Amino acid sequence: MVARKILVLGLLVMLALVLQTSVVNLLPLPFGRPSLVLLLVVAAALALGSYDGMVFGFLAGLATDTLSDHPLGLLALVCCVTGYLAGKAAGLDSAMGAVLVVAIATGAAMLAFAGLLGLLGTGRLGWPVVSRTVPAAAFYNVILAPFVVPVVAKLSGWFTRRREMW
Repeated sequence: MVARKILVLGLLVMLALVLQTSVVNLLPLPFGRPSLVLLLVVAAALALGSYDGMVFGFLAGLATDTLSDHPLGLLALVCCVTGYLAGKAAGLDSAMGAVLVVAIATGAAMLAFAGLLGLLGTGRLGWPVVSRTVPAAAFYNVILAPFVVPVVAKLSGWFTRRREMW
C-alpha cells in the first residue's frame, strides 16, 4: 500500500509540475496564476491527514524548489507547514469546508513564502505584487478545488482500500 501511495502521489506531483510550468504559467490570466502544487498539497492533506499531508507537502515543495530560482527548501518548508495545518482540517465532510480550507491555505502559504523571501533578502516580491497575486491565486485555486480535491480523495481511498480475502 505504501508503494502504491508513493507512486500515485509522485505521479500527481510530476503532473502538477508539468502543467504548472508548461501550461498554467503561459496563460494570460489577470493578476496572477493558480498554484497547482499547493492545491495538490492541500487536497492530499485533506484526504490523508496531517502527518501524510506534512510529508507530502515537504516532498512536493522540494520538487518545486528544484525547478525554481529561489533558495532551495524554502517552498518545501512552506508546503510542509501548509500540509500539516490543512491536514488538521481533514475531518471536514462538507465541500464548502474543503473549499474554505483551500482558500485560506493558499493565501497563508503564499504570504508566508513572500515573507520568507523578504526575510532572506531576495526582495523580488514587493507588497504591490503580493497584494495582487495572493488573492488571485487563492481565487483560482478555489475555482480548481472542486475538480482536484475529489480526485485526490478518491485516489487516497484507493491506497487505503484493503484487499478482500477469498
